[in-house]
Amino acid sequence: MQKVLHTYKDKWAQIPPVIRRMIINGAIVLILWKLLYTFWLEPKRILDRPLTYIVASQTTSIMQMIWPESDYSFRSVEKKHKGDENAVIEHVTILKDGKGTIAIADNCNGLEVMVLYSAFIFCIPGHLKRKLIFVVLGLLVIHLSNLARCAGLVVLHLNWPGMFDFAHHYLFKIMVYAISFGLWVWYLKPVTKKTEA
Repeated sequence: MQKVLHTYKDKWAQIPPVIRRMIINGAIVLILWKLLYTFWLEPKRILDRPLTYIVASQTTSIMQMIWPESDYSFRSVEKKHKGDENAVIEHVTILKDGKGTIAIADNCNGLEVMVLYSAFIFCIPGHLKRKLIFVVLGLLVIHLSNLARCAGLVVLHLNWPGMFDFAHHYLFKIMVYAISFGLWVWYLKPVTKKTEA
């Protein structure tokens, strides 16, 4: 056991100090976020409730602009949790002409991707002004891509329901994460160029 620990200690020492600091900062941010979210923010829905409503409202507006001949609206729906009768799950349903299409739950509002993206930017060494610009710009792009995802899911639900599950669980999630990854790569480019010069 001591030999294994010594090997890992040696490997850790070989990592450049900047990268070590970034890993430590990332781990601290992740742990603090998970504790804060799990024990305070999630149960009270402090961030989730407004963000879920914003996503539902804006998705409804997008659908109304695309198909003005239909009446799109949204409403909040509460359901009992299957495992716990006392727990209530709230989600927002997008309606077309009064009939339900998709439900937007808290885990679909993009918050986790936004936090992950922002944490990564802030853990990488760099100027604060540039970080703030990339975080604000990135959050806007991630939010818009999530709106496109939700609107796309409404379209699939209405026109090609057989494609819905695949798009919901894989295709659109990959799209949103790929956009986030692309923004990270864009942020890292100047850092990489300076390192190469």
